[in-house]
Amino acid sequence: MPHAVKTTTMASSQSSGEGIMDVGDVRTIPGLLKLGPIVSIQAYELEHAAFWFFEVVLMWFLGAFTFIATFLMAVNLWMSYSVTCGSPHAASTDMLC
Repeated sequence: MPHAVKTTTMASSQSSGEGIMDVGDVRTIPGLLKLGPIVSIQAYELEHAAFWFFEVVLMWFLGAFTFIATFLMAVNLWMSYSVTCGSPHAASTDMLC
């Protein structure tokens, strides 16, 4: 009696249109549990990048403001400083004894 053997093989391939997760997998509890860490890591990275950007912009602004304020104070000090040559004013001589 002859025996017939039938062999079935299934090839599993991922098409280029699919991402890390299958859309149908997200509708299940294990799929949501896989999606949670991915979303939290992305949120953390976005927050970290936003904080870094804010920190750099703020430090640049404060540095520029400090430089401008120092420059203006130096100009004000330079312009207000006066040296008189010759005799002092009459009002200041009254205070001398």
